[in-house]
Amino acid sequence: MELCVVGDDQQAIYQWRGSDVSNIVTFPQRYPDMATFEITVNRRSRPQIIGAANRFAETIPERIDKQMLPHRPSANSPQPEVVVWTAETETEEAGWIVSYILDLADDGVPLRDIAVLVRSRAAYPRLVEQIATFGIPVQPGGHAPSIRAAPAPRSAWSGR
Repeated sequence: MELCVVGDDQQAIYQWRGSDVSNIVTFPQRYPDMATFEITVNRRSRPQIIGAANRFAETIPERIDKQMLPHRPSANSPQPEVVVWTAETETEEAGWIVSYILDLADDGVPLRDIAVLVRSRAAYPRLVEQIATFGIPVQPGGHAPSIRAAPAPRSAWSGR
């Protein structure tokens, strides 16, 4: 009998959904006659995003040591591809995200080229409120619940 198992220890970011990195990390000890084929070149994301993902992956305990490599070139854009910051409250976080989106749009970045990744439904309410406040069009993807809200004046958010 032959069996193909596909897994990625760096997907342990889904621990909050019950993922256990040891299922992948200990697989060779449990099945010593297996063959491993590593995919280390990311063909979808640009180098800055892969670099940020590699740095995040290094924080995953008990992971298999590896670095993803980019296939695509860097974007020729003055805007950063990855932005990291902290906020004290969900409302402040959502306001900062929306304000940044509006700044990007003012700088000529088409809204269709901007993505906000949300980890869980718990993060949606404040973000939805701010997005609705400024009438930013949204196209949810993945397992995201629909985000529908009536547009409102852009001047309602004044902080950053």
